[in-house]
Amino acid sequence: MSAPRLTVIVSGIAAAMVLGVGLVFLAQRGVFDQSLADTASPAPLSSSAIPDDRPARVMFLGTSLTYGAPWPQAVGEALSRCRPGGVVVQTLARPGAASPWGLEALGAALEVPPPDIVVVEFTANDASLARGVSVRHSRDIHQRIIALVRAAGALPVLVTMNPAIGRNGWERPGLRAYEALYRALAAESGAGLIDVARLWRAMPPEALARQMPDGLHPTPEAGLAVTAPAVTAALATALCADGAA
Repeated sequence: MSAPRLTVIVSGIAAAMVLGVGLVFLAQRGVFDQSLADTASPAPLSSSAIPDDRPARVMFLGTSLTYGAPWPQAVGEALSRCRPGGVVVQTLARPGAASPWGLEALGAALEVPPPDIVVVEFTANDASLARGVSVRHSRDIHQRIIALVRAAGALPVLVTMNPAIGRNGWERPGLRAYEALYRALAAESGAGLIDVARLWRAMPPEALARQMPDGLHPTPEAGLAVTAPAVTAALATALCADGAA
């Protein structure tokens, strides 16, 4: 199966319809500028390589921002409503994991049946001084992840996540460089990009702090309101007949 190409940058107006519910949730609490919904739009993607008569298989590969969080399952449920065959979600994530772990874990997970889409997020922990993963090393590892996913016939999608603040922010002084790396890798390789970090960074500092009590992990409600709709809107262009969930 040849993998389709996805390029998604959270900008424009079309995804406002998908992001609206989540952003209104935050706007009503003084957390989010609702006008940001007018700057969210995924680029369309043809998904002819994924048959409609079977479940689309989506793997979420990442850190504690994915592990145990409700947003990946919410994405799968939303996408299942637009596909006759539904969507099956697999989460391959570990608290504290960085991209070297992801590469190793992925190699053992791409078995039959392989996923159709692999959503990757390691910026938060690759940026951690405690992990010792330089931007150059992260680039090398992610290039290998992208190649491995494609070799399995799947679509690699890189996702920038929420920022880190407070003590967790001090531990990750170069986080923006790792976010920029994802953008560069997507542009260079043709991998998918969902730039969710731009949504999170648009929040006022005090509001962002309320949504991430420990300075790194969004509350379940915040993840469902921001990350889930953005990822859903992006993947819908690949998996839904009309490009929207």
